[in-house]
Amino acid sequence: MAALQSAITVISPNCRSASQSFSHSSLKLDCEALIDFKTGLDDPKNLLSSWQGSNCYQWHGVSCDNQTRAVIAINLQNPYPLSSASPARSGLWNLSGEIRSSLGKLRSLQYLDLSSNTFNSIPIPAFLDSLKNLRYLNLSKAGFSGPIPSNLGKLSRLQYLDLSSGFSGLTAPSLDWIASLRSLKYISMNQIDLSMIGLSWVDVFNRLPFLSELHLSSCGLSGSISSGPGIINFTSLAVSDLSFNSFNSKFPSWFTNISTLSNIDLSYCDLYGHIPLGLGELPKLKVLNLALNNNLSASCHKMFDKGWKTIEFLGLSGYGLHGKLPAYIGNMRPLSNFDLSMNNVTGGIPSSMGKLCYLKNLSSNSLTGSLPAFLQKSQICASIRSLPSLLYLRLSSNQLTGNLPDWLGELDNLVELGLNYNMLQGMIPSSLGRLSKLTESGLAAFQDLCPKWFWDISSNLSLLNVSHNQVQGQLPNPLKVAPAADVDLSFNIFQGPVPLPVAGIKLLDISFNQPSGPIPPNLDLFMPDLIFLSLSSNKIERRIPDSIGQMFSLQVIALSSNKLTGDIPSSIGNHSFLKVLDLENNLSSGHIPHSLGKLSHLRSLHLSSNQFSGELP
Repeated sequence: MAALQSAITVISPNCRSASQSFSHSSLKLDCEALIDFKTGLDDPKNLLSSWQGSNCYQWHGVSCDNQTRAVIAINLQNPYPLSSASPARSGLWNLSGEIRSSLGKLRSLQYLDLSSNTFNSIPIPAFLDSLKNLRYLNLSKAGFSGPIPSNLGKLSRLQYLDLSSGFSGLTAPSLDWIASLRSLKYISMNQIDLSMIGLSWVDVFNRLPFLSELHLSSCGLSGSISSGPGIINFTSLAVSDLSFNSFNSKFPSWFTNISTLSNIDLSYCDLYGHIPLGLGELPKLKVLNLALNNNLSASCHKMFDKGWKTIEFLGLSGYGLHGKLPAYIGNMRPLSNFDLSMNNVTGGIPSSMGKLCYLKNLSSNSLTGSLPAFLQKSQICASIRSLPSLLYLRLSSNQLTGNLPDWLGELDNLVELGLNYNMLQGMIPSSLGRLSKLTESGLAAFQDLCPKWFWDISSNLSLLNVSHNQVQGQLPNPLKVAPAADVDLSFNIFQGPVPLPVAGIKLLDISFNQPSGPIPPNLDLFMPDLIFLSLSSNKIERRIPDSIGQMFSLQVIALSSNKLTGDIPSSIGNHSFLKVLDLENNLSSGHIPHSLGKLSHLRSLHLSSNQFSGELP
């Protein structure tokens, strides 16, 4: 973030040593204030164990000025916030307790970061207005609640302000105080309740001449924003995030007059009407997210016939885009993410899209016609192949017809290929066997003998979906898939015994095929964490093995329309999470076990068309 970087450069984030000529009195007073501030905090991990003695420029999270020796920065951000990859460690590092007024004695403080801690719904301290030199203030997701003190408007030197609450209960009855923060470059108030301020917020932020980033996501804002301010003073605004508000407004066309904009997020905003074509002419626009504004509309031909020279991300899912994609899209050179899903885009994919060197994600539905037989190539791409950067090709649930082109096998970096729920036909091209990085695959509407190379690449797949085809062949045993994979081979013509995976998987659906033989007795050893098991409408025979009761994560067991015999193993009562048990239309017999009464989460039970006796427990 440009604004963040410029704010941080005001000071150094690291501790600085001081020479003997520096003032000892400033250091002593500041150290005493910090020790008193520390006594109010709960510090379960002893994060502040170094806060002792008189050399506070050596303390964790503290920085001092080289000349005055005064404390100018405190960074006590939780290094393991709940959204991080180590959520279990978050609670250990959380600071909580009270924020003592001694913090307000640090008159030279320029940088204060207490973000991602847990201050348990205490209010933001009003005495922070005494920190007149503060340039950077980050209290985001730190557990504060209640009204934001308006006297923060006295921090006239503030350049960076992040009060995002994470829905902890912060409110702001008025934002007039923000107009006094004339130096402000970055402000984030995400998840703060601003439902009482009406439309005044537009004029307030329009008075800030240096504002570069504005983040007001999920704030309960409402009302029409179509007219905007009378005179637009957003001369520095680069990022505007107003997502997840309910404006119920026409699209704010005045955005097209802010030439500095690089990032616009108006997703989930209940906008309606036509999208102004001038958005494509914004000279610095890189990100445009208008997802799920169901009543917006635009013609593909008009929207994409020129401009968009700098665009990198287009999130246009679910908002009424219609018509055919023009060939001009191939000229949108920086484009890396193009999401057209849940729209009415018709026609096929123009071959010119092959020139998009940086495209990583292409998602769409309602497409018709066939995939192009070839893709154009660009002379400026580092690779001689088309779409050399593509990672995700998500074209499921379209109306695509015809055969799969060979160029799909040239997408060397592809990790997800979604083509199921189309009207494609013919053979699966052998070129797909070269997609060694593929981890998710969905193919549909093919009539072919499953080639050997398909099972060779399946070992990388965390999602293997070739359901609703007429693919035939022998099921491989063992089945090579990635750990924790979902495997859906349903509605095909696969034969052979029930396969066992080389690694534990989460879902196995081979219903409506032709596998035969018994359910493997050691199923629990190969799939201990299986959640969904469907072997319905096959030729499975013999008794359900007792070991199925050791698969404690199962939520669905669907074994209907087979040739199963024998009784229901009482071990099925071990499934505390089981929601569906479908055994109907088999040859099973015997008493219904009392252990079924222990299935407290069971919602659907099908035992008909068997030879069971006794009553349900």
